[in-house]
Amino acid sequence: MISMPNANQPEGAPDITVALPNYNGAELLRNNIPILFRALKKAELSAEVLVIDDASADDSSAVVASLTAEYPKLRFLAQPVNKGFAETCNKGIEAARAPLLCLVNTDVQFEESHFVHAVQPILSGEADVTKGVIHNYSTDPAQPHYIDTQTRVSLRRGMARAEPQEKKHRGASVLIAKLGCCFVARTDVLRQIGGFDARYSPYYWEDVELGWQVLKRGFRLVYVEQAKIFHQENSTIGKLSPERKKQVSRVRARNRLLFTWTLLRDGGLGRWLVYGLWEFWRLVSRGLRGDFVYHLAFADAVKRRRLSREAS
Repeated sequence: MISMPNANQPEGAPDITVALPNYNGAELLRNNIPILFRALKKAELSAEVLVIDDASADDSSAVVASLTAEYPKLRFLAQPVNKGFAETCNKGIEAARAPLLCLVNTDVQFEESHFVHAVQPILSGEADVTKGVIHNYSTDPAQPHYIDTQTRVSLRRGMARAEPQEKKHRGASVLIAKLGCCFVARTDVLRQIGGFDARYSPYYWEDVELGWQVLKRGFRLVYVEQAKIFHQENSTIGKLSPERKKQVSRVRARNRLLFTWTLLRDGGLGRWLVYGLWEFWRLVSRGLRGDFVYHLAFADAVKRRRLSREAS
């Protein structure tokens, strides 16, 4: 059993819980779960692996059942209705029994030494959350088209931007790590934060929001270059119908607005004035072009923000 700083680990609990949010990922589970267990073994971590299923229509449950003979610490937790990424991850955070928690997508493959490096800063008391290098690829892991490292968050023209660290930035910015795809954290830290913000469901900007909240609340977020994973990205957006692309664009714009308002809440009146002027221009100019997707996104963001305030 590992020794966690400032944590009471129940007797018999595993060292780490790995939670995989899953939706129709049967083949990904079949291929990637054995790789995951090899990486955990390399780090000498006792683990429970939870597949948190988001009402899949494929044979994900049968695949997991077939793997439990070889991996008895593998469990399948099913949601009766589809909730989206954020709420599915939050169920994993709630169900975790270990002091460490790794949240990881089903389309991720681990380098064998990943956990050796990813957990060390937490075990030594230097970090509360760690994020490694993500090699994003389409067909060949050896030929990534984009390597996700760290991200700088800033406001430009009043609107939030989350861009790679190496890109030139104007004005003030904060260095974070987007906490999506794969990261390791102290379980109690994620529970204190409340996990992912469900307002961002089903996708986009929830990973930026969580990384921001970790730093804002005074927790230590460490980027670990030696911890590597390989992420096979889904490139289906380009094949979507024009109507579906509009829906995706609307969700992206809505969630960017929600995060922008989160940043502005921590700033002064001057930032709000700059934002207000630019926002007025965005709404008017797009309306004149007959493009009302952004207007719908704005209205949806206002509604989600209001509902979250009423619920709190």
